[in-house]
Amino acid sequence: WAADLSAPAAETNAKAVTLLTELRADRAAAVTAFGLISGPSAAQVTSYNKAIAAWDAAIDAVDGTPGTDATKSTTSALNRIRITFTGSGQTDNGLSYGATIRADQAAEGNTGTLGTQWVEGAFGRVTMGDVDGADEWAVGDVDGVGLAGLGFHNEMTYQSVEHDLGWSYGAQGLTVGVSMDTSVTSGSNMAYGASYTVAVEGVGVTAGVGKSDVGTASQTSMGVSATMAGLSATVIHSADDNGTAADVDETALSVSYNMNALTATVFQKDVATTGAADVNYQGVGIAYDLGGATAKLGVMRDDADLQTIDAGISFSF
Repeated sequence: WAADLSAPAAETNAKAVTLLTELRADRAAAVTAFGLISGPSAAQVTSYNKAIAAWDAAIDAVDGTPGTDATKSTTSALNRIRITFTGSGQTDNGLSYGATIRADQAAEGNTGTLGTQWVEGAFGRVTMGDVDGADEWAVGDVDGVGLAGLGFHNEMTYQSVEHDLGWSYGAQGLTVGVSMDTSVTSGSNMAYGASYTVAVEGVGVTAGVGKSDVGTASQTSMGVSATMAGLSATVIHSADDNGTAADVDETALSVSYNMNALTATVFQKDVATTGAADVNYQGVGIAYDLGGATAKLGVMRDDADLQTIDAGISFSF
């Protein structure tokens, strides 16, 4: 039953599982061998207890989180062009209408899954196509960083992303809306939202609340943003009640400061899932308006403690 602990450390999950299986089998064999001894001596008992303690320590060590090789730094390049078509018009009696779609979405727009169309009048605005849920309209996201979004971890998770029909109405700083996914024919798939904007003594404040129901799951969201003399801040919180699935809470905060052509932004988002470890994301970035083009630099740390940096220029014409 002597413990042979000379095996190499497990540096991956697969090797850890193999090593753990072997250690447990060897410990069980040691217990069996000791049990076959009739009247073991004191020295044998001491030796056996020492060996079992060694096995247990080794098993506990391997049963923990195995080490992993450090992720190697890599450099990649990203370039992209997007062309968007937008049309609008007005009827003789004042009814407004319009549509927008990206060139790469043309095929899906022909099937009604992408692109957006709207009609607006005294009754408000009716929107169809690739629309966000009413709760996302009302609450939104915090400011992001970087040229290509760096994973877009500044964005909140809304369960109404597949909604394709919505109505909204705004007056006197108040906007209300409702949306739904018409492809769902059983269970609930509705979202509701409201936001209010007010300006007092040079400070602009917008507050929004939203709620969505999808099947047996529901989500409530709320957010507040404020702007003053080049400084803007946004804080958002959402909570999911996912029925039998794990509930998820998200809280995000961003602060941006603009001075002439330069804008600096920082954000953090924390995600708490029932039964799982909390994760968080942090980002910091700067953007410089070149006049018709914008130079951007962003740094983001994700839930795996990996740091990603991007830099580049975006422009429109």
